[in-house]
Amino acid sequence: MPSCSHGHLPFSKKRTIDTLIISVPNNYNSGTAFYKYIGNNGKQIQKNLDCTNTRITINIHKNKPTPVLFYRSEIDAQPQGCVYPVSRCTSIIGGFAAYICYCLYNQSYGTHEEKTTFLAHFNWFKLYDCLIAIENDTNSKGIAVSETIWSFNIEAIISSIANGTFSSSCLKP
Repeated sequence: MPSCSHGHLPFSKKRTIDTLIISVPNNYNSGTAFYKYIGNNGKQIQKNLDCTNTRITINIHKNKPTPVLFYRSEIDAQPQGCVYPVSRCTSIIGGFAAYICYCLYNQSYGTHEEKTTFLAHFNWFKLYDCLIAIENDTNSKGIAVSETIWSFNIEAIISSIANGTFSSSCLKP
């Protein structure tokens, strides 16, 4: 008769929650700065940052797309951020990708689980790679990457991802 004394439980669930620690971007610790993300239950969570915040800690579903956005103020139209699990580091391109992901969560129909499953099938790594290539190209021309990517047609990008027709050619003004 086999022994189960080695502690392996064949039908136990693996840990499904991950703790995400993210450094707050530089100059985002004024009294008006805040961050937001989609919580495990699908709710939008927004919290203020203050001068003492250098890192934030949030609990999220392990390996499920989670956009985290940092804003300097309510009128900040170009947040920094990241999409977990692709990155845990905030950046301009991460903020753009996180904004797209956040919009898809908020503009899509279905349960949170259905939205998460759909967004998990999108290749966020490829989007980051395309944005990094654009960043490298614009930097070599002396153009700020934020001027380039935030001029893209965001609605067309969101629609193409939702329709399953996204390609790198969608990344244009």
